[in-house]
Amino acid sequence: MFDISQNELDAVRGILEGSSKDTKEEACKCEDHDIHEHCDENCVCSDVSEAAQATWVVTVKKAFNSLKKKASVEVVARNTTEALKKAAKKLGDADAWKHSGILDVKKK
Repeated sequence: MFDISQNELDAVRGILEGSSKDTKEEACKCEDHDIHEHCDENCVCSDVSEAAQATWVVTVKKAFNSLKKKASVEVVARNTTEALKKAAKKLGDADAWKHSGILDVKKK
């Protein structure tokens, strides 16, 4: 079927094995590239990832499907679109964020 030499097969294996980062130090996103206690298992510093996100208050402006008017939730998100998506899911109607005039979002 396929005529692949052992050298070609070893080369592909080497590329695939070399693509994964085995040590925390190599994949660390910290500025000084050291291993920290506050880094999670993916070497993303928790203080960095949380700083980029804000708390948003999303309120239902008018009744839609299972959503009741004036229902409100708080979500942590990077931007308004993400806040609307998370809030709609929390409120019980994941598609509500797609319709204009249903949800109102404000930064807390």
